[in-house]
Amino acid sequence: MSNIIILDTETTGLRSDYDEILQIGAVDLEGNILYNGYFTPEHMKEWPEAEIINGISPDFIRNGNFPYIKNELSKLDSILSKADKVAGYNTRFDLQFLLKAGVNFKSDAVLIDVMNSFAPVMGEKMSWERKGRSYQGFRCQKLTTAAGYYNYNWNDYGAHDDIGDAKATAFVLRQIAKEHPELLTAEEWVIESRTGR
Repeated sequence: MSNIIILDTETTGLRSDYDEILQIGAVDLEGNILYNGYFTPEHMKEWPEAEIINGISPDFIRNGNFPYIKNELSKLDSILSKADKVAGYNTRFDLQFLLKAGVNFKSDAVLIDVMNSFAPVMGEKMSWERKGRSYQGFRCQKLTTAAGYYNYNWNDYGAHDDIGDAKATAFVLRQIAKEHPELLTAEEWVIESRTGR
C-alpha cells in the first residue's frame, strides 16, 4: 500500500461540535508509532462519561501539563499531510474532531474505514430489532470484536488507548488486505475543511 497512516483519537465526548480531543495516536501500517500525544482541552473541564471509557481523567490532564492541540498543529501537519491514505476504525468520527481542531490532511487523501471493511467479514446481517451502524447491510462491529476475530494480542497497549486502538486497527487492516482486499474501498467522503494555514 502507498503511504498510509492509521489514526485514533480519544475525546471528551461524541459531539465534534462541542467536545474536544484528549489524545491522538498515529501509526504506520506496521504499527510503528508516528505520533502519540495528550492535550489539554481549551473549554471542557470534566468529561465523566468519556472518562469511564477512555480512562483519561481531568486530574491526569491537569497534572500532566499537556499542550493545547493548537500548539501541536504544525507537528501533526508534518506527519498527516504526507499520508496518501488515512485509515481508522470509524474514521469519520476521528476526522471530524481533527478537522475541527485545525489539522490538515492532503486534499486528495483516500479515507479507509476499517470498521466498514470488517462488517462484511464478520457477516452479521443487520436486522430491524438490532440498533447500531451498518455497512452494506452488515452490522458494524466494535474494534475489540474485529481484533478478537483475528486473534490480535493487545500487548503493551489496551483498548481505548489511542495507540492501542491505532495498532489494533493497523493489524485488522493488514489481515483484511491479505484476505479480502476488495473490501478496502475508499470512503465516499471528501476532506473539505481546510484551515488555510
